[in-house]
Amino acid sequence: MSVLTVFALKAYTTSVFATDEPAEPRQINMQISPAYQRLGELTPGDRYSSKFTIINSGDSDLEYKVYTTGYTVSDGDYKASFPENTSTFTTIQKWFKFSETEGTLKAKDRKEIEYTVTVPKDAPGGGQYAAIMIETTSGEGSVISANARAGLVVYSTVLGDNVSCNEISNISASGFLMSPPISVATTIKNCGNIESSATYTLTVNSIFGKEVYSNSAEPDVRTILPNTSRLNIVKWEETPIFGIYKVRLKVEVPGEVKEFEKLVFICPIWVFIIVILLIGFIVFMIIVRKRKHVRVIE
Repeated sequence: MSVLTVFALKAYTTSVFATDEPAEPRQINMQISPAYQRLGELTPGDRYSSKFTIINSGDSDLEYKVYTTGYTVSDGDYKASFPENTSTFTTIQKWFKFSETEGTLKAKDRKEIEYTVTVPKDAPGGGQYAAIMIETTSGEGSVISANARAGLVVYSTVLGDNVSCNEISNISASGFLMSPPISVATTIKNCGNIESSATYTLTVNSIFGKEVYSNSAEPDVRTILPNTSRLNIVKWEETPIFGIYKVRLKVEVPGEVKEFEKLVFICPIWVFIIVILLIGFIVFMIIVRKRKHVRVIE
């Protein structure tokens, strides 16, 4: 089922300074609520309405503006960016209309803003991604050194010629570690035109077969946008500093499931050095004893 989901971005905070000397720093704190919204399926030609609340939790009145940008991510590390130019997957930023695009919000106050999303009749099927941005333009009695900005990232899927395609291209883990934690890295490529969800279930057993860790109750779940590759690293954060473990990772995406298994030996560098020195000492003593034995025979 295709849905439009809105996730809250972290509210950026910036310092402002009074114009009178000496300058006293103030904090601008912007928040948006709720964190998530679902508008249902997006059908070409239809209109969808919702609302959100902006909150000024700082101690100064704020002037703000409301606008949209595209939402994209970089391959691998999935660092977010918000380009103003549209692309195949960010055309939705042009479909928004807000009840207001600028205003003033008093300190410790909040305001509700309504918006509609009108899907064009000729909108192509597939994922569409944008961000609703709330950006401060000034603060009462102060000069802003850098605008504060908060936003909602909009994930949506337009009904139409939707293609789901995923490739689990790489699963890897180190077989020898000198320090915790045990981790397994996976790269997944979304070769379709709609976002997909990947589930990562990690299980770790001792060398004797006893299960010592599992995230099966709350496995890692990651969203992968179309035409991107995402690297995800699943970790056992409380890995002991020494041991031999059998590590299993199950990766599930629509249309494909892969299982990975590896024996992992973890040993601190100081233990490794002590063992090497001990082995060296034992070998040395054996050689010395053999030489003494040869001399006695002669």
